[in-house]
Amino acid sequence: MDGVASGTQFTGYYIMYKIDIRHIADDRNVEFYKGRVFTNNSLLLRVPAFPYLIIHNREEMSLKNAAADALDDARHSYEQNKAAREWKYLVLDFPTNHMLSSKVIYEDAEEDEELELEIIPIQYSHSDIKSQGSEHWAAWKVARTDLKIHKRGKIEEKSKQSKAALLLHGLIGTNEQEDDGMKSEAP
Repeated sequence: MDGVASGTQFTGYYIMYKIDIRHIADDRNVEFYKGRVFTNNSLLLRVPAFPYLIIHNREEMSLKNAAADALDDARHSYEQNKAAREWKYLVLDFPTNHMLSSKVIYEDAEEDEELELEIIPIQYSHSDIKSQGSEHWAAWKVARTDLKIHKRGKIEEKSKQSKAALLLHGLIGTNEQEDDGMKSEAP
């Protein structure tokens, strides 16, 4: 993955989590899917605690008797204490020798080491199923800083002249092309 510093590339991880974009469509001001570097070797993801389907699609689920009652109880408990039950937190622990960072690949990561969210739409089909479907996945990248940084890009040769050559050029000029494209001529 490309680093913030020009020409740097890092090895790291790409974490994906299946999401329901209807959460976002219902309230565009809430960050429903967040990730950040939690410790040097762990990530913390915050996602909605309940699937959208369970909260909002009671009628479409066609549940009977005990299952319907259990779902209703869960939904009422959720609504009564929404602030405490709205989110679930997932901690992803990596080996202790892995050093993770988001600051080296995201300019806006800041001190909180927030990860940049990507949303990946996926269309799928199956030969035994007539209709096609779609789903969305949240994705976050994080760099490993314990591994060597790769530098890529155009290789530029540096032609720094010696001090003596610069002095000589200043005294008598040379037939060499100068940086500004002008030629100097010797007397």
